Amino acid sequence: MSQWDVYFTGVLDLWYVNVTEAQFFGMLIQIMPGIFGAGFWLMPYTIYGHTYPLYYWALIPSSLTCLGFSLSSIINVTNYALQHDEKERNKAVTYTFPLIYTVTLFSIWCYLSPHLLKNYIHHTAICLGFLICNYVGRFVTARVCKLPYDIFYYNMIPLPIAIINALTKGTIINEVLFLKLYALVAVLSYLHFCLCLIQDMTTHLKIRCFKIPYPPPSVLRKMQQEKEEKDKKN
Repeated sequence: MSQWDVYFTGVLDLWYVNVTEAQFFGMLIQIMPGIFGAGFWLMPYTIYGHTYPLYYWALIPSSLTCLGFSLSSIINVTNYALQHDEKERNKAVTYTFPLIYTVTLFSIWCYLSPHLLKNYIHHTAICLGFLICNYVGRFVTARVCKLPYDIFYYNMIPLPIAIINALTKGTIINEVLFLKLYALVAVLSYLHFCLCLIQDMTTHLKIRCFKIPYPPPSVLRKMQQEKEEKDKKN
């Protein structure tokens, strides 16, 4: 949402609680079990008569932060759209399609197959996370290169299939296998995007990224001779 915001407004608004605070909160999540034991976040805690594990309560500030980020971006882009023509307003709305599509359908999938979210949380998080990373990276690239942002990508196709498969209780394909394959597709598609982007940038800048070219032997010998002659003179 923040990259969607900065694409139109040109200003990266990180709200009051931003990336730095999120990183500290992530560190805290991992430090506390190291101090108090692996079951720290599973300990029950009661607030106003409501008892839940600590990790339930920890979701509240992180969820509110995400909500604040999103609302801030929506307000900023809305103000931008109101000051521009209908074409820009339509563009601002349509550019949210990949995010809304993916988050909505993925949430429905998790609702229909909660066992995936419970028993295969790492695969689920990697799958959704890399899909979103792909959209974010493409938003940044589109903004920097002043290009239009595509609203459809091939890695979005499996989501309706996942929902249909969940409704049929995995009769089309085993749901766990489907999740693992989809997570692999999400990771590979993101890496492919990154590699293509790096290749285009390095080609334009006439530099290399993944290897250091060595000069041919004849040039090396000449350089060595020049060095030896210079040493003799010195």
